[in-house]
Amino acid sequence: MSALYVSGMPFKLLDESTSLQYDGKVALASGVQAAVIKATYHPGKHANHSTQDAWCYYFDADDGQFYGSLVHHPPTYAYIENMEVDTTTHMQFPKHRKSYRSDSACTSSS
Repeated sequence: MSALYVSGMPFKLLDESTSLQYDGKVALASGVQAAVIKATYHPGKHANHSTQDAWCYYFDADDGQFYGSLVHHPPTYAYIENMEVDTTTHMQFPKHRKSYRSDSACTSSS
């Protein structure tokens, strides 16, 4: 299911029924400062939403580079970091990703 998620998620963020919230900036483990966008989905109201999990997406505030995401799958969180991006087309897709189990939410630090 990862390939479906990676290719479809940018479009799901544009879905008018997705609730988006800017959560400030946070320092990622790699040391970069990232802007945090929290996306919440509502499967009870919208048939195209499959889960009510809240996702946090980490972007470069200046150029929009997508660093990774974090999702709460109770009782833990999963942090997915983009290690390498495929730039062979006009679209950028994660080429190499790593996933980590985490115990904290995507809260902002500034």
